[in-house]
Amino acid sequence: MVVLPSEVKEAVLQGVGMGSHIAIKRHEGLVARRLRGLTEGEVAAIAGQVAEIGNGTAGAIDPRVEALASSWREILLKGDDDARGATQSEVFGALTARDGWKFTRQELAQAVDAARKESIDRADKIRALNDAINAEMETLARIDDAEALAETRAFIANKLKSSSAKPSVKASRKLLKLLRVIAAVVVVD
Repeated sequence: MVVLPSEVKEAVLQGVGMGSHIAIKRHEGLVARRLRGLTEGEVAAIAGQVAEIGNGTAGAIDPRVEALASSWREILLKGDDDARGATQSEVFGALTARDGWKFTRQELAQAVDAARKESIDRADKIRALNDAINAEMETLARIDDAEALAETRAFIANKLKSSSAKPSVKASRKLLKLLRVIAAVVVVD
């Protein structure tokens, strides 16, 4: 595994969580200047590793970090109150054990709340979709008319294709990203 030189790594880590388009572009320029200072061999090694990550042939995330962050997210979203409380305390403890995070404890708590709401909403949408499909399947089982049968099949196909049948997981992904950052510190320390 290629290790980024410390000045490049610091520049990359400074950009995590930037929101402004202009700030991101300025930051990309900073990282590019740092990369131009590397030797050809260092750049080639980093480019090769990025290509491996891009095509899925190399793990971009330490499996221990991914496992810890995923387990935290699972418990925070679906665990009982005691497990959620203990996990939240563990995560917040790791968060306060170090300075210089690009997000606050409050932002992490908001991400957890948003992901929990999204998870509940997603489960409701999936339940509603399944109920609609089950009702149509019951109707389908009793239909002798070919035209009505075709309409029912078309209804089911449209329900499966509709965007409302595919609830968002954006907040859950954002939470996982934040938890990965914290887990990377916990696993390394």
